[in-house]
Amino acid sequence: MDPLMTLDADTSDQPAAAQVSPSVSIIMPARNVERWINAAVRSVLTSSLTDFELLISDDGSTDGTRAILQSHAARDPRIHLIDTPSSGPAEARNSLIALARGKYIAFQDSDDICHPDRFRLQLEFLESNSDFAGISSNFLLIREEMEFPEDISKHEILFRSPVVAIDQKKVFGRVIDFSFPASMVRRECVKALGGLRPFFTGAEDVDFNLRLAELGKLGNLQQVLYAYRKHGMNSALRWPYMNIESGVLVRMFAARRRKGRADRVYARKPSFIRIFTSGLSPAEVIICLLEIARLSLKRSSRIARAVARRHWR
Repeated sequence: MDPLMTLDADTSDQPAAAQVSPSVSIIMPARNVERWINAAVRSVLTSSLTDFELLISDDGSTDGTRAILQSHAARDPRIHLIDTPSSGPAEARNSLIALARGKYIAFQDSDDICHPDRFRLQLEFLESNSDFAGISSNFLLIREEMEFPEDISKHEILFRSPVVAIDQKKVFGRVIDFSFPASMVRRECVKALGGLRPFFTGAEDVDFNLRLAELGKLGNLQQVLYAYRKHGMNSALRWPYMNIESGVLVRMFAARRRKGRADRVYARKPSFIRIFTSGLSPAEVIICLLEIARLSLKRSSRIARAVARRHWR
């Protein structure tokens, strides 16, 4: 059976021209996002760039997500849908990356939306700037809007630097200003990194960004080309400790690499005791535990204040 398991029409008898590789492969894992998946897919399909393939994985959805995706795939041959039963976002993305045929790989979350010009502008930038490994953009935060807002002034906008540099002085915190879900990356760079590493569950995107920055320059287009949707199903809200722990470990290993120390987590699987079994020194383990405790306390205090003020969302 074809591992792609496409739900669109059979293309085996179509002329060779129809089989030409697209310029961009757009990667979108999806799980239980029936409320937002229509808007996410539609924002891609209405892009001003038409030379792309949209690779989507249904990662074990139990709601109506799969039916919606099947409907879209049946109508647009650029969509390819596969199953990655509850493998998690990192492995789901890696499964899609393995199938990607484009010169560039763009990432898109299944509950977010993008500007119609996002992929075209990012493609044009990478084509004109061969020293850049990847490009992202400024983005805004939305809640319930189902389309890219016409008036972005009513939303919180996150501005990023045109050229990204790792903050060499910091171990923790924001050490790199690059948004993974709003990014487009050269395919050879993604392959060189081996995709995303599931070991860092919840912060595998930050790990990817930090390793990508070691391969080439990164930057951000100064247009607002992506809309990140804040809601109660965001992974950072559902699994706060896992995200905090992973984020701390990601940054510690990046700091180790900057000092020329080996990174041996590639073959490891995530576990509840990973902080003690991932090759960190006793001093590094203690530093990580203190940072995890600090961030956990900070988060708990923020949640307590929100509850007290009845700011539920």
